[in-house]
Amino acid sequence: MNRRWVLRTRPTGRPDPACFAIENNELTEPSAGEVLVRVRWVAIEAGRLNRLRDEQSYVAPMQLGETMSGSGVGEVIATGDPRFVPGQLVTGPLGWQEFAMVPADALEPNSTGTLPPTAALGLVGISGLTAYIGLYEVGRAQAGETVLISAAAGSVGLIVGQLAAARGCRVVGLTGSADKARRLVSEYGYSAAVNYRSVTDLTEAVREAVPEGVDVYFDNVGGAIAEAILPLYNDFARIVVCGRVNSVHLSDTSNDVGQRDNNTILVRRIRKEGFLIFDHLEDTDFIAGVRSKIETLAAEGKINLPAHTSHGFESFPDAMTDLLDGRNFGQQLVELD
Repeated sequence: MNRRWVLRTRPTGRPDPACFAIENNELTEPSAGEVLVRVRWVAIEAGRLNRLRDEQSYVAPMQLGETMSGSGVGEVIATGDPRFVPGQLVTGPLGWQEFAMVPADALEPNSTGTLPPTAALGLVGISGLTAYIGLYEVGRAQAGETVLISAAAGSVGLIVGQLAAARGCRVVGLTGSADKARRLVSEYGYSAAVNYRSVTDLTEAVREAVPEGVDVYFDNVGGAIAEAILPLYNDFARIVVCGRVNSVHLSDTSNDVGQRDNNTILVRRIRKEGFLIFDHLEDTDFIAGVRSKIETLAAEGKINLPAHTSHGFESFPDAMTDLLDGRNFGQQLVELD
């Protein structure tokens, strides 16, 4: 028997645990081309929450009664594909459940070398790839420039900051607690960090931290925080639009009008670009090269990604709440018993 968390109702604003329900389904033997996987770890990612609403996004919305999606690491139990064997660790779209029947083509061997198996969900997974490609290919960060990062203590933001520091940039983070701000500077190479919840004027607080202005803004949140940065850009700055977690509380994201930024973009000749890692994943040689570079930096001690781990199948909705409340430092994971 398999237990799974399904979408029970759609949120009208911020998602909460009442949106989900536990359902059971019988386990079957995999057919040809399928693999049965026991789920060990699942990443809780803000981007997945976009699928809970019945609105246009870069992925189709989830259907009511569908298993909540999530990238995971698990152990092969039975296989209908010769590429996988029982006992093997694999990475793929396992979801919020105890067992997953997955098309073999959607899985890959969990090959993280000296890194822990969960690195496939973070440092050399979607978070690491997003950070590396977003910062270097889209943001084109160069040594000596100032890089500003929102959600700087999250799974993507924390890697972006370390990558920028490794390139010789001045790195400034925006985060939601004094302890996180302290750790960004003392442990992760940030030049400065601002706790946006403790200031009355965010623009002025950030201005003090970026005395030479902002060259690259890695935007993981959108909303009012993004608007507060508008007066601080240098000429030819780059804005990497990677996330919009600040809109998760809205009942209709199409009504999130916000401040008009065309004048600043024109006068400062700013390049603002939306970025989705999925546009790059089919170039397997490129992705393998990026992963190799991240692994090298990790081996050199220049980057790492801590995890805030919840334990047990029942903890999935609460882990999502922890993520939305900003209780995590680094990646938010669920480890199944």
